[in-house]
Amino acid sequence: SERVRIAALACALVSSCQHPDVADSTLPAVILTQGLSAREDLQEAAWALLSRLRKQAHAQTENANAFFKILLHAVHMVHRDAGVEVARDLSYRLLQHTGVGKLVPVMQVALVSALQAGVQSAVAEESASGFLEALVPWVTKHIVDDALVLELAAWIEAEGLA
Repeated sequence: SERVRIAALACALVSSCQHPDVADSTLPAVILTQGLSAREDLQEAAWALLSRLRKQAHAQTENANAFFKILLHAVHMVHRDAGVEVARDLSYRLLQHTGVGKLVPVMQVALVSALQAGVQSAVAEESASGFLEALVPWVTKHIVDDALVLELAAWIEAEGLA
């Protein structure tokens, strides 16, 4: 339909835009949620954006942190709107397109930092029941060194969040 074509074009436009007002908005996270779409053109827009953001994330620590913050936000939005199973599916798909094998160290640290933010968010929001389940693929994909995962677990215990 015409609406879907317009949506696909809008997603493609936003995914290619690098203006700070767009980059700092919720639009990139919304575009990434289209990775769950049954429509290939919407998925392609999501993966094109993810690819661009991932390439930028390798350049600087702040870009790596922003990258995983956007991914976390996308998963959080889907969890809030569609539940744990759908959000976990998005997590899995996002991480499939993030990397194969271990991430470079700056990306690993940024991912763990985003996971810490996710844990804090889940604990702070009573309505976030099950959100941590949606983040399981972030740990089980084995793209982060085991030592960092153990540090994350120790941090969770030290914070009394376990």
